Amino acid sequence: MTDENFKKQTENIISQLTLEEKLDMLTTRQAAVKRLGMEEFAIGCEVARGFVGRTPDKVSTVFPQPVGLASTFDRELMQKLGEIAADESRAYYNAEGGSYLCLWGPTVDLVRDPRWGRTEEAYGEDAFLSGELTAAYTKGMAGFDGKYYKTVPTLKHFCANKNEQDRGSDDSCFTLREKYEYYYAPFMNAISNGGARSVMASYNKVNGVPSVCNPDLNGVLKDKCGAWFVVSDGGGFSQIYCSHHYTDSHSETFAEAIKAGCDIMTDDAALVKNAARRALDEGRITEDDIDKTLFNSLYARVRLGQFDKDCAFNSISSSVIDCPEHKAVNKRAALEQVCLLKNDGLLPFKKPPESIAVVGALANENHMDWYTGISSADISIAEGFKQEFPQSRITCDSLWDIVAIKAGNGRYLSAKENGDIIADAESIGESELFELQKRGENWNSLFSVKYKRYVRADGCLKLHNSVIYDWFTRETLFFFPAVTEHNKILIQELFGSRLCCGSDGKITPSGIKCETNEVMFTAETVSSGSQRAAKIARNNAAVS
Repeated sequence: MTDENFKKQTENIISQLTLEEKLDMLTTRQAAVKRLGMEEFAIGCEVARGFVGRTPDKVSTVFPQPVGLASTFDRELMQKLGEIAADESRAYYNAEGGSYLCLWGPTVDLVRDPRWGRTEEAYGEDAFLSGELTAAYTKGMAGFDGKYYKTVPTLKHFCANKNEQDRGSDDSCFTLREKYEYYYAPFMNAISNGGARSVMASYNKVNGVPSVCNPDLNGVLKDKCGAWFVVSDGGGFSQIYCSHHYTDSHSETFAEAIKAGCDIMTDDAALVKNAARRALDEGRITEDDIDKTLFNSLYARVRLGQFDKDCAFNSISSSVIDCPEHKAVNKRAALEQVCLLKNDGLLPFKKPPESIAVVGALANENHMDWYTGISSADISIAEGFKQEFPQSRITCDSLWDIVAIKAGNGRYLSAKENGDIIADAESIGESELFELQKRGENWNSLFSVKYKRYVRADGCLKLHNSVIYDWFTRETLFFFPAVTEHNKILIQELFGSRLCCGSDGKITPSGIKCETNEVMFTAETVSSGSQRAAKIARNNAAVS
């Protein structure tokens, strides 16, 4: 089947849709059209490190972080990883349907300033390296067999998405040369020379124009490079009016966006549908405009073979998920991405040491960024040493200070079996002990020593999961010294509210601004991490 045939097939589908059905297909969750045999179709599944399922039942082959993959400088390896991501995504789609074919990733943003904070998600600051590796990765993801695409990769986030704070309203300004030679270059390379066929528009403005309304979505990404469709980032559509104040209404935003080249809005379905209908009623757009923008995403679905029962990729089964062959390639990636900056002769061990100390914040923990899938074999550094040196005595310590927190009522915070944290303990026992994990810049977490779970402020203070895995880290607390009383601290949760101890000992966020007894706490150090570190160093032959 030629490309012209695919286009005619797409046009035929659109010709059979009512206006109401078209309006229900303008967001990332395209509604089903049962009379045409079209199931609901979700656009978007994270894939920066392979398929991301997020729930324990959706394991996948989890690659090293992209910043590590960049250290491989290996195009051939990146293409193989892309093939793995696509195979496992197809396998989940074939088993469940609905999603997993239009994938969000890789992240092509250039990490020019590490204070952005999401440096693990991208490939570094070099435009050429990022473009080459993402071109290879997306070529593997696309898996084009001459007729159909295995998946459609979506590059993130176009462009200059270099700031997390106020990204929904700020403006990224740069020269014409910087635009093409630096910020646009990796995107253009991955589309023109790789397998990327979709792009996600970023939140920020680019030289005064919100990315969702940037005419280069059509003029550069589609017309010059060959992208099929563009999506907004989550909530990025409504921000044009609400945060950027670039337009006077959502209907004006919709008209501006689709004319610039943004086809799918990752936003509230009712809001987008109403905006599109009003744009039609106000004469800002015509139904032909709706048809043109809808063509782009439906064409992708046609090229994925979604409407062809004979598509070769329909036979990919769940047996490929996290299979031995995929694990072998992933191990190669893990080895190639390692950079050993210094070796003073300690490694490799000439014989197994009698005792080994594995210390530090990540000694026995696997942190998961939000773009991490669920691995079937998470092995911490400490566990790895235990497996490699079963005869050695392994000491493991995070070296965090262990503290007890006394509330204003004179009692200590105590973790309960049901997850509650109540200030009701008169003395310090195991239930009252917490690791005080200091992440820097006053970002702190409390980790229950007894229950091995993090403390989370979300309506009240409770134990949450044993690992932090969320977009907003509600396990974050900020400690501020009280002015009125020595050694007292004020504890503030992520969104700015001070924690308050009620008469029943429950700890909840409050709007209290003054330094009352209810919002003051005392952190008592029960075990010093630095003192334990000195003792461990004296008692072990090797410290990692």
